[in-house]
Amino acid sequence: MVWTWFMLANPPDLFFLVVAPLRLFGIVFIFDQHDLCPELFRAKFRSQPVIEKIVLYSEICSYRLANRVIVTNQSAYEVAIGRGKIQLEKVTIVRNGPDLNRFRTGPPQPYLKKGAT
Repeated sequence: MVWTWFMLANPPDLFFLVVAPLRLFGIVFIFDQHDLCPELFRAKFRSQPVIEKIVLYSEICSYRLANRVIVTNQSAYEVAIGRGKIQLEKVTIVRNGPDLNRFRTGPPQPYLKKGAT
């Protein structure tokens, strides 16, 4: 079997290290960005400038190697276009959430919490 495309999702954005040599052989890389890793890192670990620069560099490398970028919302789209300098036609928003036409609220069901508060 010959692979012609490769799809990876983050975090972490370090997968670009795997993809870089494959791109030399014409493999198509689709980067499925679930989270903005620099922001996620900062939120979890506070400011650590050296590591933040590495995380940001990794994200940019992932963008640059990708033939196509998939993001989950408008904010991530704008980051890909702005910070990642990705061409508009290479980025697609694929939302993930309930279909609000089918999603209905209902009464609480405490037994589902199994004693949790």
